[in-house]
Amino acid sequence: MKKLYISALAVILAVTSAAASPIGKRVIGNNLISAAKAPAKAASPNAMTITDLETQVKGRYALEYYSPIPDENGIPFGNCYEQPMIVEDYFAEKEGDVNIGYLFLLNAILKGHVDMEAGTITIPSRFATVYYEDPDDYNDPGLDIYFTAVDFVDGKYRPNLERPFTGTFELHDGKITKIVTDDIWGYAAYDTGGAQVGWMEIALNSRFYLGHGEMEYWPGDINGDGIVNDDDKEQTVVHAVSDGKTATVYNAFRSGWDNPITIAIDDAAKKAAIKDQSIMLGGVNATLTTKALESTVNGLIRDVSWDIDKRDPVANSVLDFGLIVAHDKAASKDLVKFDNVRFFFKENVAEDNSGVAEIITDDNTPAEYYNLNGLRIDSANLVPGIYIVRQGAKTSKTIVR
Repeated sequence: MKKLYISALAVILAVTSAAASPIGKRVIGNNLISAAKAPAKAASPNAMTITDLETQVKGRYALEYYSPIPDENGIPFGNCYEQPMIVEDYFAEKEGDVNIGYLFLLNAILKGHVDMEAGTITIPSRFATVYYEDPDDYNDPGLDIYFTAVDFVDGKYRPNLERPFTGTFELHDGKITKIVTDDIWGYAAYDTGGAQVGWMEIALNSRFYLGHGEMEYWPGDINGDGIVNDDDKEQTVVHAVSDGKTATVYNAFRSGWDNPITIAIDDAAKKAAIKDQSIMLGGVNATLTTKALESTVNGLIRDVSWDIDKRDPVANSVLDFGLIVAHDKAASKDLVKFDNVRFFFKENVAEDNSGVAEIITDDNTPAEYYNLNGLRIDSANLVPGIYIVRQGAKTSKTIVR
């Protein structure tokens, strides 16, 4: 059987405001895509200087964007969530080079570069994978799928393979790395003759959030087989940290990154509790409760090594809650029941790791000097000129006379 390179994507809960990306990813002809461009979100003017790829850039990202690709009814998919995008620096030839995987397509491995001083990331347009409409048809030559920057010209989306897609790093809520952009990216399909025949995805208003943990849960009969089981399991990137007494989780149940929940930690008893917690789901203010609508949901703390590819030498923690109900008090009804809820922390929740995403400034850190071409210069060999000085999390320019 010919290998199918395109992965399917899980359906997002109808209770949320986000739509899933096109399911069973397929190529859409140019003439079927709406010419209406979504309102742009301006790139942030608050670019942050990258001083440490390990803590500020590398890891799993959750992605939000707007897709004009139509569904079966010809309606744009609109707001989408993708889980996850992974950024690492394996095989990097120079500082700032990164590998990018799982951006919409499972088998697409992309390259990127982080300009650490400017706080930007560029992803060059390049071949990504091959798409076969029918994997069993050996006469199907397939379509070449390219990751590409996208221009919006004369009311149409046009691939631009000559330039990279660009985003800017900033801190979200003062602690979470986020990539923001008003640029457009997409996956364009080309036939064997090199002609562009359609699109697999177009993404506007993209926001990439660097998580520091994950969670999983069963939100109901997602696949429609009449049974709620492991096949319905949802997984999502979250930002999960703890100060030893209270854990904070962003993007729980894919509720977004401006809507964190808090969890009380009692490590001595290995117990955790969600108390009187509200959460916004699909524009509805819900309360997290037990099945009996009690406002305190109790869970257990398990110290296990769950992250098989983690770089951190410290122990992991898993918070296991079982069933959690999102209840709409105003309407006196349950919005959704999340079963087998687990929060996966990359650190031990009994310890203070609440500043894990922040870079600590140490004024005693030795200063590093770079010329304007980015080459590091020994401080003992400085000649008159302008230099970039990096000390801990601080970066500045200085003149040597």
